[in-house]
Amino acid sequence: MIKLKENPGLVAMNAPFIEPIEHGVSMGASDITLCADMPVIYRVEGQLLFGKRLPENHFNELHTFLEQTGARRHLKNHDSLSFDHDGSRFRLSYYSSEDGDTIELRLLPKAPRPLAELGVPAGFLKLLDAPRGIIIVTGTTGSGKTTTLGGAIDQINSTQSHKIITLEDPIEIRHENRKSIVKHRELGRHFQSFPEAIRAAMRQDPDIILLGELRDPETMSAALTAAETGHLVFATAHTKDAAGCVSRVLDALPGSDALASLAGSLVGVLAQQLIPGTDGKRVAAFELLINTQAVRNCIREKRIDHIRDEIGRNSTLGMVTMDYSLEQLVRTRRITKETALSFCMNQAELKRKLDQLPS
Repeated sequence: MIKLKENPGLVAMNAPFIEPIEHGVSMGASDITLCADMPVIYRVEGQLLFGKRLPENHFNELHTFLEQTGARRHLKNHDSLSFDHDGSRFRLSYYSSEDGDTIELRLLPKAPRPLAELGVPAGFLKLLDAPRGIIIVTGTTGSGKTTTLGGAIDQINSTQSHKIITLEDPIEIRHENRKSIVKHRELGRHFQSFPEAIRAAMRQDPDIILLGELRDPETMSAALTAAETGHLVFATAHTKDAAGCVSRVLDALPGSDALASLAGSLVGVLAQQLIPGTDGKRVAAFELLINTQAVRNCIREKRIDHIRDEIGRNSTLGMVTMDYSLEQLVRTRRITKETALSFCMNQAELKRKLDQLPS
């Protein structure tokens, strides 16, 4: 049984993609790719695995189902839609290419994972007590940003009394009310743009606002305004490191006002990567930037390289460089030296340190 969130009254029994969906869930896949007359592709622990061929008539039946339910009409105006099947949740996107139409499915988490289980730096937990400002989790696509943010909201929900509004595309992790009240809102269903939704949220008495992504200058500006006006804002970005995230925001919002706004409202930036581990599973490596007075000065003067230096020299304050995180993963034999050097920021320096480790 498949229930589309965009039209919950419409339910399809035995839709042609139930079998690959259920197989993907059983494999622990994060993503499933469906193309007519092609093998189903599953992404498991970052690797692509090929399944059975999807007959063209089955793909056509799926296309017809999306048309009949109104899902195709929704996808013309939005990047994706979400649906439930047998206790699992998915995000669906649909696109055309030279090879024909393709359906991409992303398996969404059933429940948030505790931050302790994710291995985030201890300093990140302290940032969650901030009364206001903006906390950004950054990384490439598929690096686990949503999982980390879900864990952060779960931590706050379990320990603090706040009103939390999430603005997502689509809703990826559902939080039950505990000590806090969590209101989930989704693009296309509850609001039509992120800047509009942020401005509306500020009139809805939130303590915390969670954004899916800082995707454009208008969203960034609205997020900083919310942070400056007394709200704690969580957001994601797509950069490899923390300093690069600061640079991207400043490049998108030129001018001295943006420099002062980000310098004054930034709480911290957590950058993360998912890296192949020695056990065949992926392991997370993190970099944590905390906004100290020295960092604020660097932001105001747009000295990005100096921000990287500040992370490296302030481990006692809880900051962590990506290369230090990788070094610790090698020390505990969770990743190999070769893997660490493939994902590091300063290869020569990390190689020097790793060469000193016992074999």
